[in-house]
Amino acid sequence: MDNGERVEWSELPKELLPTIGKKLDTRIDIVRFRSVCNTWRSSIPLFRSNSPRFPLIFPSPLRTPAYLCQSTIYRLQSLNPSSTSSNKAWLIKVEQDSNSGGKFRLFDPISNRRTRYPNKTLNLFDFRLVELTKAYTLRYQVRASSISTNEIEQVLSVCDISIFGVNKVVMFPDSPWTNVNASAAFVIFNDGKLGFAKSGDEELILVDRNSFDYDDIIVYKGQFYVINSLGIVSWIDHSSLKLVQFLPPLCGLGSQKHLVESCGALYVVDRIGMLWYMKWAKHGFVDLTAAIYV
Repeated sequence: MDNGERVEWSELPKELLPTIGKKLDTRIDIVRFRSVCNTWRSSIPLFRSNSPRFPLIFPSPLRTPAYLCQSTIYRLQSLNPSSTSSNKAWLIKVEQDSNSGGKFRLFDPISNRRTRYPNKTLNLFDFRLVELTKAYTLRYQVRASSISTNEIEQVLSVCDISIFGVNKVVMFPDSPWTNVNASAAFVIFNDGKLGFAKSGDEELILVDRNSFDYDDIIVYKGQFYVINSLGIVSWIDHSSLKLVQFLPPLCGLGSQKHLVESCGALYVVDRIGMLWYMKWAKHGFVDLTAAIYV
């Protein structure tokens, strides 16, 4: 190929397109891929329209059918900011509502409160949208009554209610190409209990009946890791549900421990009041000589 020759993306060999498309793991990347041309659009299916929803019975205090609901946090920035608008980016959290024809709901990523705006369409050609992470919650459905504005009659609608007491939910695998029937989820609930369920299970399984002090759980490089209030990090064999200690207790006095992935590394974060101590967790050890305040 000559250095000055330009080849359009739409002219790539058709047999390469499915291979390229199946490497995309985010909704926005799949939408952009399919928007190139008709050939690209027909080469891979559309991202699944609904969050993975397999029902299970959530244990005490609520013996109620629950389901997993997926939300996504994006970084949103205008490509052509005007003189009156800011060129800073926004963090937004969105969730697809299966009860309203697949429309998206907007949440504050910090407080997790729903933000209501008039119905608007977001043109992705005007914004740079980057997916940062996915999050999962456990919810159940209730029917709420309302009064019609046209006549006095009761109208039943379905509302999604988050289950109180659920601290963290992680799911794996969460690729758009993975069949939901092959997925599993770990749940930290009721102030430190660790539960497990896979697609098809009707109830959460209590993983560790001797310890109810787990603070956080994460999927890192395809493996589940959990940390308790003492700062002990363990990895979980999800086939046997056995916990294997990965790191010794953290030498910190924080009230809350967190597991965070950043730049390909796994970090243990010890929260002390308004300060966060970060210890690098990699290759089976914690570097206690370095403390970073954020």
